Amino acid sequence: MDRRTFLATSAALTLSATAREARAQTTMPVIAGPLSGPDAASVYYPEQQGWFRQAGVDLTVSPIPNGPAGMSGTIGGGLNVAEGNVLSLAEAHAKGVPVTIVAPGPIFDASAPPNARLVVSSASDIHTPKDLGGKNVAVPSLGDLLSISTRGLIDQAGGDSTTVHFVEMPPAAMGAALQAQRVDAIALYEPFLTAALSQGGRPIGTPYASIAPAFMVVGWFAYGPWADSHRDAVTAFATVLNRGAAYTNAHYRDLIPMISQYSHIPTDALAKMQFATIASSLDPAMIQPVINAAAKYHVIPRAFPAKELIFSANA
Repeated sequence: MDRRTFLATSAALTLSATAREARAQTTMPVIAGPLSGPDAASVYYPEQQGWFRQAGVDLTVSPIPNGPAGMSGTIGGGLNVAEGNVLSLAEAHAKGVPVTIVAPGPIFDASAPPNARLVVSSASDIHTPKDLGGKNVAVPSLGDLLSISTRGLIDQAGGDSTTVHFVEMPPAAMGAALQAQRVDAIALYEPFLTAALSQGGRPIGTPYASIAPAFMVVGWFAYGPWADSHRDAVTAFATVLNRGAAYTNAHYRDLIPMISQYSHIPTDALAKMQFATIASSLDPAMIQPVINAAAKYHVIPRAFPAKELIFSANA
Protein backbone atom coordinates (compact mmCIF):
# COMPACT_ATOMS: atom_id res chain seq x y z
CA MET A 1 0.00 0.00 0.00
CA ASP A 2 1.49 3.35 -1.05
CA ARG A 3 1.57 6.40 1.21
CA ARG A 4 -1.39 8.12 -0.53
CA THR A 5 -3.57 5.03 -0.22
CA PHE A 6 -2.52 4.57 3.40
CA LEU A 7 -3.39 8.15 4.30
CA ALA A 8 -6.75 7.96 2.52
CA THR A 9 -7.62 4.67 4.21
CA SER A 10 -6.55 6.01 7.62
CA ALA A 11 -8.67 9.12 7.13
CA ALA A 12 -11.69 7.05 6.17
CA LEU A 13 -11.26 4.79 9.19
CA THR A 14 -10.89 7.82 11.45
CA LEU A 15 -14.04 9.40 10.06
CA SER A 16 -15.92 6.11 10.44
CA ALA A 17 -14.79 5.75 14.06
CA THR A 18 -15.72 9.37 14.76
CA ALA A 19 -19.18 8.82 13.25
CA ARG A 20 -19.69 5.72 15.37
CA GLU A 21 -18.55 7.60 18.47
CA ALA A 22 -20.92 10.47 17.67
CA ARG A 23 -23.83 8.06 17.25
CA ALA A 24 -22.92 6.36 20.53
CA GLN A 25 -22.84 9.70 22.29
CA THR A 26 -26.28 10.66 20.98
CA THR A 27 -27.87 7.30 21.81
CA MET A 28 -30.09 7.57 24.88
CA PRO A 29 -30.21 4.44 27.09
CA VAL A 30 -33.63 3.51 28.45
CA ILE A 31 -34.48 0.43 30.53
CA ALA A 32 -38.17 -0.42 30.12
CA GLY A 33 -40.18 -2.78 32.31
CA PRO A 34 -43.32 -4.05 30.54
CA LEU A 35 -45.91 -6.31 32.11
CA SER A 36 -46.63 -9.59 30.34
CA GLY A 37 -50.04 -8.71 28.86
CA PRO A 38 -50.83 -8.48 25.16
CA ASP A 39 -50.54 -4.67 25.19
CA ALA A 40 -46.78 -5.02 25.84
CA ALA A 41 -46.55 -5.75 22.11
CA SER A 42 -46.44 -1.96 21.76
CA VAL A 43 -42.89 -2.06 23.10
CA TYR A 44 -41.74 -5.50 21.89
CA TYR A 45 -42.73 -5.00 18.26
CA PRO A 46 -40.99 -1.60 17.82
CA GLU A 47 -37.92 -3.03 19.57
CA GLN A 48 -37.81 -5.92 17.09
CA GLN A 49 -38.31 -3.57 14.15
CA GLY A 50 -35.52 -1.24 15.28
CA TRP A 51 -37.80 1.78 15.73
CA PHE A 52 -36.26 2.71 19.06
CA ARG A 53 -32.73 2.62 17.62
CA GLN A 54 -33.86 4.80 14.74
CA ALA A 55 -35.16 7.32 17.27
CA GLY A 56 -31.86 7.34 19.14
CA VAL A 57 -33.04 5.18 22.03
CA ASP A 58 -30.82 2.34 23.21
CA LEU A 59 -33.64 0.25 24.68
CA THR A 60 -33.23 -2.58 27.15
CA VAL A 61 -36.42 -4.55 27.85
CA SER A 62 -36.56 -5.95 31.38
CA PRO A 63 -40.00 -7.56 31.97
CA ILE A 64 -41.65 -7.17 35.37
CA PRO A 65 -44.01 -9.65 37.09
CA ASN A 66 -46.32 -7.01 38.57
CA GLY A 67 -46.88 -3.33 39.23
CA PRO A 68 -45.03 -3.17 42.58
CA ALA A 69 -41.91 -4.49 40.84
CA GLY A 70 -42.16 -1.65 38.35
CA MET A 71 -42.60 0.89 41.13
CA SER A 72 -39.61 -0.31 43.12
CA GLY A 73 -37.55 -0.64 39.94
CA THR A 74 -38.11 2.91 38.73
CA ILE A 75 -37.58 4.43 42.17
CA GLY A 76 -34.49 2.31 42.81
CA GLY A 77 -32.99 2.98 39.40
CA GLY A 78 -33.06 -0.55 38.01
CA LEU A 79 -35.71 0.60 35.54
CA ASN A 80 -36.27 3.93 33.84
CA VAL A 81 -39.86 3.40 32.67
CA ALA A 82 -42.39 0.71 33.53
CA GLU A 83 -46.03 -0.23 33.14
CA GLY A 84 -48.30 0.35 36.10
CA ASN A 85 -52.02 0.63 36.73
CA VAL A 86 -53.30 4.16 37.11
CA LEU A 87 -54.78 3.51 40.56
CA SER A 88 -51.38 2.52 41.98
CA LEU A 89 -49.80 5.59 40.41
CA ALA A 90 -52.50 7.79 41.95
CA GLU A 91 -51.82 6.18 45.34
CA ALA A 92 -48.09 6.84 44.99
CA HIS A 93 -48.72 10.46 44.02
CA ALA A 94 -51.06 10.94 46.97
CA LYS A 95 -48.27 9.68 49.26
CA GLY A 96 -45.80 12.16 47.81
CA VAL A 97 -43.87 9.71 45.64
CA PRO A 98 -42.83 11.66 42.50
CA VAL A 99 -44.00 9.30 39.77
CA THR A 100 -45.11 10.63 36.40
CA ILE A 101 -47.01 9.02 33.54
CA VAL A 102 -44.97 9.37 30.34
CA ALA A 103 -47.00 7.33 27.84
CA PRO A 104 -50.49 5.81 27.67
CA GLY A 105 -51.42 2.18 28.02
CA PRO A 106 -54.62 0.10 27.63
CA ILE A 107 -58.00 1.71 28.13
CA PHE A 108 -61.40 0.47 29.19
CA ASP A 109 -64.09 1.25 26.63
CA ALA A 110 -67.66 0.30 27.51
CA SER A 111 -68.53 0.11 23.81
CA ALA A 112 -66.09 -2.78 23.28
CA PRO A 113 -66.38 -6.36 24.58
CA PRO A 114 -64.98 -6.30 28.14
CA ASN A 115 -61.81 -8.10 29.20
CA ALA A 116 -62.71 -7.95 32.90
CA ARG A 117 -66.00 -9.21 34.33
CA LEU A 118 -67.85 -10.07 37.53
CA VAL A 119 -68.70 -13.77 37.30
CA VAL A 120 -70.86 -16.24 39.23
CA SER A 121 -71.44 -19.96 38.82
CA SER A 122 -73.97 -20.98 36.20
CA ALA A 123 -75.91 -22.74 38.99
CA SER A 124 -75.94 -19.65 41.24
CA ASP A 125 -79.17 -17.88 42.19
CA ILE A 126 -77.29 -14.56 42.01
CA HIS A 127 -78.41 -12.64 38.94
CA THR A 128 -77.31 -9.04 39.47
CA PRO A 129 -74.55 -7.30 41.45
CA LYS A 130 -77.25 -6.10 43.87
CA ASP A 131 -77.70 -9.72 45.00
CA LEU A 132 -74.16 -9.88 46.42
CA GLY A 133 -75.00 -8.36 49.83
CA GLY A 134 -73.44 -10.56 52.51
CA LYS A 135 -71.74 -12.75 49.90
CA ASN A 136 -68.06 -13.62 49.37
CA VAL A 137 -66.45 -12.06 46.30
CA ALA A 138 -62.91 -12.90 45.20
CA VAL A 139 -60.73 -10.10 43.81
CA PRO A 140 -57.07 -10.15 42.73
CA SER A 141 -56.10 -7.64 45.41
CA LEU A 142 -57.98 -5.75 48.09
CA GLY A 143 -58.11 -2.08 47.19
CA ASP A 144 -57.03 -2.52 43.56
CA LEU A 145 -58.89 -1.11 40.57
CA LEU A 146 -60.97 -4.23 39.99
CA SER A 147 -61.89 -4.32 43.68
CA ILE A 148 -63.09 -0.71 43.95
CA SER A 149 -64.85 -0.88 40.58
CA THR A 150 -66.68 -4.02 41.75
CA ARG A 151 -67.80 -2.09 44.82
CA GLY A 152 -68.96 0.69 42.53
CA LEU A 153 -70.88 -1.76 40.36
CA ILE A 154 -72.69 -3.20 43.39
CA ASP A 155 -73.57 0.25 44.74
CA GLN A 156 -74.77 1.51 41.37
CA ALA A 157 -77.03 -1.55 41.06
CA GLY A 158 -78.75 -0.62 44.31
CA GLY A 159 -76.77 -2.90 46.59
CA ASP A 160 -74.51 -2.06 49.53
CA SER A 161 -70.87 -2.94 48.91
CA THR A 162 -70.01 -2.44 52.57
CA THR A 163 -71.89 -5.66 53.34
CA VAL A 164 -69.88 -7.70 50.81
CA HIS A 165 -66.96 -9.84 52.01
CA PHE A 166 -64.09 -9.32 49.60
CA VAL A 167 -61.47 -12.08 49.50
CA GLU A 168 -58.03 -11.62 47.99
CA MET A 169 -57.22 -14.50 45.66
CA PRO A 170 -54.84 -15.19 42.74
CA PRO A 171 -56.85 -14.96 39.48
CA ALA A 172 -55.62 -18.39 38.38
CA ALA A 173 -57.34 -19.97 41.40
CA MET A 174 -60.65 -18.13 41.10
CA GLY A 175 -62.42 -20.40 38.61
CA ALA A 176 -61.92 -23.52 40.73
CA ALA A 177 -62.91 -21.64 43.91
CA LEU A 178 -66.13 -20.49 42.26
CA GLN A 179 -67.07 -23.96 41.06
CA ALA A 180 -66.30 -25.42 44.50
CA GLN A 181 -68.59 -22.74 46.03
CA ARG A 182 -65.82 -21.41 48.24
CA VAL A 183 -66.78 -17.95 46.95
CA ASP A 184 -70.04 -16.65 45.50
CA ALA A 185 -68.57 -14.47 42.77
CA ILE A 186 -65.22 -13.60 41.23
CA ALA A 187 -63.95 -10.41 39.63
CA LEU A 188 -61.15 -11.15 37.18
CA TYR A 189 -59.54 -10.23 33.88
CA GLU A 190 -57.99 -11.95 30.89
CA PRO A 191 -56.57 -14.49 30.32
CA PHE A 192 -58.20 -15.89 33.47
CA LEU A 193 -61.65 -14.62 32.51
CA THR A 194 -61.88 -16.82 29.42
CA ALA A 195 -60.81 -19.84 31.46
CA ALA A 196 -63.41 -19.16 34.16
CA LEU A 197 -66.18 -18.77 31.61
CA SER A 198 -65.17 -22.03 29.94
CA GLN A 199 -65.53 -23.74 33.35
CA GLY A 200 -69.17 -22.71 33.60
CA GLY A 201 -68.90 -19.18 34.89
CA ARG A 202 -71.70 -16.72 34.11
CA PRO A 203 -70.97 -12.98 33.88
CA ILE A 204 -73.32 -10.63 35.75
CA GLY A 205 -71.59 -7.31 35.22
CA THR A 206 -68.63 -5.30 34.01
CA PRO A 207 -66.94 -3.70 37.04
CA TYR A 208 -64.90 -1.11 35.14
CA ALA A 209 -68.10 0.38 33.73
CA SER A 210 -68.82 1.75 37.21
CA ILE A 211 -65.75 3.99 36.95
CA ALA A 212 -66.58 5.66 33.62
CA PRO A 213 -67.63 4.73 30.07
CA ALA A 214 -63.98 5.09 29.07
CA PHE A 215 -60.76 5.57 31.02
CA MET A 216 -57.10 4.58 31.00
CA VAL A 217 -56.35 1.47 33.06
CA VAL A 218 -52.57 1.23 32.68
CA GLY A 219 -49.88 3.76 31.84
CA TRP A 220 -46.13 3.86 31.32
CA PHE A 221 -44.51 5.81 34.14
CA ALA A 222 -41.12 7.00 35.33
CA TYR A 223 -39.61 8.34 38.50
CA GLY A 224 -40.06 12.10 38.26
CA PRO A 225 -36.44 13.18 38.94
CA TRP A 226 -35.14 10.78 36.26
CA ALA A 227 -37.75 11.93 33.73
CA ASP A 228 -36.95 15.59 34.41
CA SER A 229 -33.25 15.03 33.70
CA HIS A 230 -33.83 12.82 30.63
CA ARG A 231 -36.55 14.70 28.77
CA ASP A 232 -35.26 13.87 25.30
CA ALA A 233 -35.12 10.16 26.12
CA VAL A 234 -38.63 10.22 27.60
CA THR A 235 -40.04 12.05 24.58
CA ALA A 236 -38.35 9.72 22.09
CA PHE A 237 -39.47 6.61 24.00
CA ALA A 238 -43.07 7.82 24.22
CA THR A 239 -43.15 8.74 20.53
CA VAL A 240 -42.01 5.28 19.44
CA LEU A 241 -44.29 3.58 21.97
CA ASN A 242 -47.31 5.48 20.62
CA ARG A 243 -46.36 4.38 17.11
CA GLY A 244 -46.10 0.81 18.37
CA ALA A 245 -49.48 1.09 20.09
CA ALA A 246 -51.13 2.21 16.85
CA TYR A 247 -49.65 -0.79 15.05
CA THR A 248 -50.60 -3.20 17.85
CA ASN A 249 -54.19 -1.93 17.92
CA ALA A 250 -54.54 -2.56 14.19
CA HIS A 251 -52.61 -5.86 13.97
CA TYR A 252 -53.23 -7.65 17.25
CA ARG A 253 -54.07 -11.01 15.66
CA ASP A 254 -51.02 -10.85 13.42
CA LEU A 255 -48.87 -10.37 16.51
CA ILE A 256 -50.29 -13.30 18.50
CA PRO A 257 -47.26 -15.59 17.88
CA MET A 258 -44.90 -12.90 19.20
CA ILE A 259 -47.20 -12.09 22.14
CA SER A 260 -47.34 -15.78 23.06
CA GLN A 261 -43.53 -15.93 23.17
CA TYR A 262 -43.09 -13.18 25.76
CA SER A 263 -46.36 -13.68 27.70
CA HIS A 264 -46.27 -17.49 27.72
CA ILE A 265 -50.01 -17.46 27.00
CA PRO A 266 -50.93 -20.14 24.42
CA THR A 267 -51.83 -18.80 20.99
CA ASP A 268 -55.29 -20.39 21.06
CA ALA A 269 -56.05 -18.63 24.36
CA LEU A 270 -54.82 -15.31 22.97
CA ALA A 271 -57.05 -15.75 19.93
CA LYS A 272 -60.11 -16.05 22.21
CA MET A 273 -59.21 -13.09 24.44
CA GLN A 274 -60.56 -9.60 24.04
CA PHE A 275 -57.66 -7.27 23.33
CA ALA A 276 -57.78 -3.94 25.20
CA THR A 277 -57.17 -0.95 22.94
CA ILE A 278 -54.10 1.11 23.80
CA ALA A 279 -54.62 4.86 24.08
CA SER A 280 -52.95 7.01 21.43
CA SER A 281 -52.21 9.99 23.70
CA LEU A 282 -52.20 11.08 27.33
CA ASP A 283 -55.51 12.74 28.15
CA PRO A 284 -56.21 13.91 31.74
CA ALA A 285 -59.91 13.22 31.18
CA MET A 286 -59.07 9.52 30.72
CA ILE A 287 -57.22 9.41 34.05
CA GLN A 288 -59.42 11.56 36.28
CA PRO A 289 -62.22 8.96 36.75
CA VAL A 290 -59.77 6.54 38.38
CA ILE A 291 -58.54 9.23 40.76
CA ASN A 292 -62.11 10.17 41.66
CA ALA A 293 -63.07 6.54 42.33
CA ALA A 294 -59.95 6.04 44.46
CA ALA A 295 -60.98 9.00 46.61
CA LYS A 296 -64.61 7.86 46.82
CA TYR A 297 -63.62 4.45 48.18
CA HIS A 298 -60.90 5.88 50.44
CA VAL A 299 -57.92 4.40 48.64
CA ILE A 300 -56.47 7.93 48.62
CA PRO A 301 -57.38 10.75 51.03
CA ARG A 302 -58.76 13.09 48.37
CA ALA A 303 -58.98 13.57 44.62
CA PHE A 304 -56.47 15.73 42.74
CA PRO A 305 -56.20 17.00 39.13
CA ALA A 306 -55.04 14.25 36.77
CA LYS A 307 -52.62 16.61 35.05
CA GLU A 308 -50.45 16.39 38.16
CA LEU A 309 -49.66 12.79 37.17
CA ILE A 310 -48.76 13.51 33.55
CA PHE A 311 -45.22 14.21 32.37
CA SER A 312 -44.74 17.50 30.54
CA ALA A 313 -41.94 17.53 27.99
CA ASN A 314 -41.95 21.33 27.96
CA ALA A 315 -41.65 21.92 31.70
